[in-house]
Amino acid sequence: MVLNSIYYWSNYQLILSFISFSLVLSLILFLASKLLSPYVTNFEKSSGYECGFEPFGEATFAINIQFYVIAVLFLIFDLEIIILLPWLCHISLYTIFHFYIIQLFVLILTIGFIYEWKCGALDWI
Repeated sequence: MVLNSIYYWSNYQLILSFISFSLVLSLILFLASKLLSPYVTNFEKSSGYECGFEPFGEATFAINIQFYVIAVLFLIFDLEIIILLPWLCHISLYTIFHFYIIQLFVLILTIGFIYEWKCGALDWI
């Protein structure tokens, strides 16, 4: 019984030491970059850059919400691929029940995609 608790404690010690080492190393590298790097500002570095042209207009203009909607939709469908890929790699290990569950998952995703399409979330204004 005591041997098991010592074994578990050594596992937690290893994890704790790894986390503490990572935090200390991150702090050292952050402080070294702040202390050793020169901080020189000039007009060229602080100006906005637009493909080699002088900046025209304000940098604080409102961005169309459609860009954010498309980005979120991309992330959602990208995560779906991440879920489906391991399942496809090991399809021979699953039963017919698993096949129907993944079909239900794909059906729900398809219904969601059609709903987004019909609501106009994919149309540009």
